[in-house]
Amino acid sequence: MKITKSLLIGLITLNMIIVSTSCSTNDDNLITPETEELSEDEAVELIESSLQKSTGGLNDNAKSFSENLITDITINEDCSVIYNDTFVINYEESVIQASYTVDWSYEMTCNNFGVPESVVFSSSTDGNYSTQHIVSNDNSMSYFEITGLQPSAETMVLNGNYERIGMQELTVINTRTVTSNLTVDLTNIVIAKNSSSITSGTATLTLAGTSQNASFSFEGSLVFNGDETATLTINENTYVINIG
Repeated sequence: MKITKSLLIGLITLNMIIVSTSCSTNDDNLITPETEELSEDEAVELIESSLQKSTGGLNDNAKSFSENLITDITINEDCSVIYNDTFVINYEESVIQASYTVDWSYEMTCNNFGVPESVVFSSSTDGNYSTQHIVSNDNSMSYFEITGLQPSAETMVLNGNYERIGMQELTVINTRTVTSNLTVDLTNIVIAKNSSSITSGTATLTLAGTSQNASFSFEGSLVFNGDETATLTINENTYVINIG
């Protein structure tokens, strides 16, 4: 059969279209999805690092202020006076490094005899930290109401909330950039005066944000164990996390 020039050109063009379509289909199968949700394991590690004392987290906030408060109860005779302070904290450990500027404000309430009974405390931090799997630039805000300041009480009780907002680079499973907002509502957190450490109490929390064009939200609960750890429950899964 004689093949004309126009027919030959048509066959070549059709073959090129088929090959091009086939390659395009194969390439699509190789493209990594642009959206990938944050895993529960990654969320747990981010929550843990946000609460730790050594990252300038919630535990550092509560412990540092408690130590300062116990000193003020002894030397300060002025009640219903607002006290303000600004300072820098730096941590240098084998795995964790952190640097934060801290602003805090508080006011003590006393009984009719001038004995401190309670305090309202607020604070904000701005800085950064790095751990084995996380590098973070963030800021936090706290609001605490603390009772049990009387000298006869061996413990103080803290109620309030804590929020930490920022941007992190995570290498827990895959390398990813995350914007996150952690909010924690604290209930009856007991702090020992002799150590300024949290010995018991509970909290509810929400971690929300975005990662690789995908939004995420995790809700959980915390039980403070009294040994610089807390038990975190998310989706009925429990994790013992380090907050020291």
